[in-house]
Amino acid sequence: MCLSWRASLTELSLGLVLFLSSPLSANERDVARDVTPDPSLVGGSSESYAFGGEGRLLVSSGRPGFHRTENGGERWQRAMNGFIDSNGVEPFPGAMCQAPSAPSTVYGPGGGSVPGQPIFRTDDLGESWRARASISGLAPVDCAVDASHPEVVYLLAQDEFGNGLLLKSMDGGQTFLDFSDALPAFFNPLVVRTSRSRPQTVYVANEGGLYVSRDGGGSFMRTPSSLVPARLAVHPAFDGLLFVVGVDDSLLYRSDDDGTTFQQVGPSSPPVYDIVFDGNDAAAVYVAAGTEGLYRSRDYGFTFTRLAGPAPDQLGQSGVFNVGIAPAEGGRKQVFVSTSEGPFRSDDSGASFVAIHRNFHGTPVNDLSIDAAGRLMVGTLNSVAVFRAHTAGQARVYDKIGVNIGDGGAVAPSTVDSNVAVVVTFFNGVYSTADGGATWAQATIEPSGFGFFTRATFAPDSATRVYIVSSRPFTAGLYRSNDTGQSFERMSDRRFGAIAVDPGDPNLAYLVTFDTGEGIFKTIDGGVTVTPVGVPGDFSTLAIDPRHDPPIIYAGNRAGGVLRSLDGGKTWPSASSGLPPSREVLAVSADPRIAGRAYAWVKAAGLFVTSNGGETWIATDSGESARRTAIGFGRASMAVDPVKPGRVYLGNSGVVQIDTLDGTNNGSDSD
Repeated sequence: MCLSWRASLTELSLGLVLFLSSPLSANERDVARDVTPDPSLVGGSSESYAFGGEGRLLVSSGRPGFHRTENGGERWQRAMNGFIDSNGVEPFPGAMCQAPSAPSTVYGPGGGSVPGQPIFRTDDLGESWRARASISGLAPVDCAVDASHPEVVYLLAQDEFGNGLLLKSMDGGQTFLDFSDALPAFFNPLVVRTSRSRPQTVYVANEGGLYVSRDGGGSFMRTPSSLVPARLAVHPAFDGLLFVVGVDDSLLYRSDDDGTTFQQVGPSSPPVYDIVFDGNDAAAVYVAAGTEGLYRSRDYGFTFTRLAGPAPDQLGQSGVFNVGIAPAEGGRKQVFVSTSEGPFRSDDSGASFVAIHRNFHGTPVNDLSIDAAGRLMVGTLNSVAVFRAHTAGQARVYDKIGVNIGDGGAVAPSTVDSNVAVVVTFFNGVYSTADGGATWAQATIEPSGFGFFTRATFAPDSATRVYIVSSRPFTAGLYRSNDTGQSFERMSDRRFGAIAVDPGDPNLAYLVTFDTGEGIFKTIDGGVTVTPVGVPGDFSTLAIDPRHDPPIIYAGNRAGGVLRSLDGGKTWPSASSGLPPSREVLAVSADPRIAGRAYAWVKAAGLFVTSNGGETWIATDSGESARRTAIGFGRASMAVDPVKPGRVYLGNSGVVQIDTLDGTNNGSDSD
């Protein structure tokens, strides 16, 4: 499957390629570990790679943040030290732009789709970041740095209605001026670029076309062409030579008259994802062309030839998504590309590539679950749909089992057969496997475009009953399968965000609405009738602890706190003692091995544990688990390991493993 252009930019333009998170403090080293599966795509913003000398490279992978390497990708570290907002949370990187005249200086607007986050800056290629100005009410789209002045940075942003604004800082991001009046009112901003060969020349694209400024953004003129660029590359030496990828057709176009006219060049089949120039050879242009591979021109983009690399087995389901050319060192040219199989490097000008995703940990995560054999399953974006831990109780080595079915939005393994699972993909519908992922069958279900807003589960101890809930418009509702996920019937169209099925009755389930305020619901007939229990609100998560009779039911409130029912859903008093007030509970899970033990993942606060059925909660990790609660895209997810006591997995910006019984803070209640 070719990666959707819109989906790629929506998620990946939040960040860059490979970067490293704040180092764990001494008392967290044995508690929190990054166990995100590899490989995954790199890049997504207009600049995908920031090179800083031989072997030094900074990238981003969207939600999991920035990563950096000192040895050409042989080993990576997460690079998010200092990239935190006023709440101590890591925002998603909204773009990346490097200063041409100071390669170690890189700007990383925070927030992605979330408005009001700071602009961040590093002057050591991602070893450390510091927050600069915050842009109230605006979400960043793209940025660009003046070719001569690393303190001059342009920021393209949009408000909640999609209206575009162009901001400019002349003091390294400490303050920004609004230059939007120089442009006509524009909607859906796409890209901003600067010229290296002509100081003060700035390009801005939106859905209305391409605009050029010759005076540092003081005034703009629209180019005559009607072509709308989704991606723009300005040649660093040849004045007026532009390459763009068209929004409407994802093909490559060339202009040598500064955007007055364009001609289609390069691959004839879409999509084209990226265009870069070789700083060592002015005539060389490289194009990332998805499943068509990597193309190069040696004549300033008039003609292109497909390179031998990457090999077919390195292309993955999306093909080549971006390309970067490292500055030549000692006569050796290195070419970097990214596919859903991870980042790759060529040392022979693109003839062959080697994988370089060791410790990259750059996969955005949409869902976590545990299969019948006790193995962690991870639904992911921009990689394969599903990874499965090779060994129960460990999440270090993964098998790729959801290959070529799309992106995994929700994962539901069978509770009785470790070979059976159902996966809800973003755009391709629902799939089931009966042979551990060797083959997949597409389910009969209408509608099928679920996106991020989905959860799925097998009924405990049932070999055939599967439920799906969705809070996404048009696909919202409750869906039920009675045939192990081969077909589904839509039972309700309410915007449900979570479901928990009674361990002893596949027809008895509790459901919560995600964003409509309708609250908690119950069904006793498999969804034929769904009845409110009289508790309004918005909820993100549900969990059942079956080790009590009747079971304890937990509901995580998006407004803060946990509600608990001890009487089969009749009453839902608060059970939030020890939890921070008014902070969203992102996920809640019950421990399958320890009665009365449950976990709550709280926005900007981290992971909490109760050992007395919700009577009291205490923080068990307020470091990494708190920093990774931005959840600007997708949903938060949690899974509790049934083999390793007290081990919890948290998913969204990768997978974080928290050993609540192994660290210096063992998470046990005082009573």
